[in-house]
Amino acid sequence: MRKILPKVLLLLCVFVTKSMASAKPTGDTAKIIHTLDGNINEWNIDRFETDKETQVRYAVDHDADNLYLAIKVPDQQVQMKMMMMGMKLYVDKKGKRKEGTGVEFPIKKESGQGGMPRGRRGGDGSEGSGEAPDPKAMRERMGASMIFLKTFGFDNQEDKLQIIAQPNGINIAFDWDAQNVLYIEYMIPLGLLGNTAELNGKPVGIGWKINGATMPSSTASATETGGRGGRGGGGGGGLGARGIQTPSASAAGDNDALFKDQYIWTKYNLTF
Repeated sequence: MRKILPKVLLLLCVFVTKSMASAKPTGDTAKIIHTLDGNINEWNIDRFETDKETQVRYAVDHDADNLYLAIKVPDQQVQMKMMMMGMKLYVDKKGKRKEGTGVEFPIKKESGQGGMPRGRRGGDGSEGSGEAPDPKAMRERMGASMIFLKTFGFDNQEDKLQIIAQPNGINIAFDWDAQNVLYIEYMIPLGLLGNTAELNGKPVGIGWKINGATMPSSTASATETGGRGGRGGGGGGGLGARGIQTPSASAAGDNDALFKDQYIWTKYNLTF
């Protein structure tokens, strides 16, 4: 898989890889040795399920020590929405669809750190050319900030911000392939969910929430007064990878995938 991660993230991954190199690998329930590198080649393709709405493919596995999850995101619009608005992974040890425990990654961009790309940009990033931007350039720029994750709700653990690659903790790796498909892998120590005796034979509820985009206030004001923004103007916005203009208020309702939260839920049985 072609690596395009920013230098800082690449150095971080190298550091963690060296730190974990001496650890004895363990096989999961499918007798697969998982390597957390943003490459899902070691996974059995038959283990993946597909969410119809987002076309995200996902799989779950475990060994005696860790819960492993992997997602494959082929749709460029979903990727951009995910990177800009953030996504949360939920893990409920009682098998419910609850949002109290999990991991936030990517972390939602705060005000001043970038937002939904505005206007239509050309391949060189210029406004108004009517051409889609270079996906590689955009993800390299945004990937530079995707080196942190947030944990929340785990037993005996404070909610915290941490780097995505950390020995003896929750780890995440991500990458794109030559077809611009995004892959994300997670490794969560089972000790954060409870002891083996309590978890054995029990279903775990697992869900992903891709946050919906919020319409910029300037765009909303222009729409309310009947104004129409031009390309790159106050009323024009878009999801850069496809050059989509910000829709009017009537088109930006709950049925618009860009502006609504999207959920993916499944269950996974832990056996030891």
